[in-house]
Amino acid sequence: MLGVAKRRIAHSIQELSAKAEFAIVYGGFPSARPEVPAALQTFPDHGRPVAALEPAKRGAEAFLAGAPVDRMAVLIDDFRAALRSAEDLAARRKVIVYVGPGYVHDQRYEEALREIRLRNTVGARIFPIGVSPYPEADQFLKALAAQNGGTYLRVD
Repeated sequence: MLGVAKRRIAHSIQELSAKAEFAIVYGGFPSARPEVPAALQTFPDHGRPVAALEPAKRGAEAFLAGAPVDRMAVLIDDFRAALRSAEDLAARRKVIVYVGPGYVHDQRYEEALREIRLRNTVGARIFPIGVSPYPEADQFLKALAAQNGGTYLRVD
């Protein structure tokens, strides 16, 4: 299922106008950069958004194609990086799309919701796509979308 989601994200990036900016934060394999938690990889490497020009779109497509689909990252690390990246966006409207199982370490869902709410100082709308989430994670992702102006989609 995650492979399908990655292809859809790549397609969505291709549809962005040249005026748009984007970045990808992907949990799933080690980073060579010490300031990025080991479970994360970013596109571009510096993690700051880039203009949606053709070279960046091709790079993002290659990045997504090479990202593994069989590892689980810690969701809160993904969101810390994504919210830092959103702070660098020049656009008024900031959006984060989370794709994954919604796994929260030690099942501390309320703590994760609270931390994301406090860190979302730029008012980014968050749209979670739950990939075969457990029931607790499913409820968490619904609450995450509701508290951050997004909508939730579950895929199995």
